[in-house]
Amino acid sequence: MLKFVLGFAYLQVTAGAVLVVTGVVEVFERLGHGQRVSDGVVTGMTVIGAVVAALLWAAIGVTRGREWGRQFLIAMEALVGLISLIGVVNGEPLVIILLAMAGFMVYALCTAFVRSWFAYKAYHRQF
Repeated sequence: MLKFVLGFAYLQVTAGAVLVVTGVVEVFERLGHGQRVSDGVVTGMTVIGAVVAALLWAAIGVTRGREWGRQFLIAMEALVGLISLIGVVNGEPLVIILLAMAGFMVYALCTAFVRSWFAYKAYHRQF
């Protein structure tokens, strides 16, 4: 189950990075043609980039068996779930996939098996 969680985390990081890169390319393309870009687009790309960086940081922590990574990933997935829920309420049906993925990841990271694996890793790091 932990492998699926890590796979989903790295998939989210990859998808977010692609989104940020395509957004930045679009902004530069518009600026190159003399078009104006709203501040909201630039702010949105900055926020999404920060979330992607935080997800990558948490995924690396989880990969190394660090408890802080698990807790931070739970918090980030709860945030993704909340944003997805807002998107569903606003009429974006495809966001249901993100909501389901975030819910699965929070559930999986809170199972006894995953928590015991992190406890095992913490115990063996002491020696």
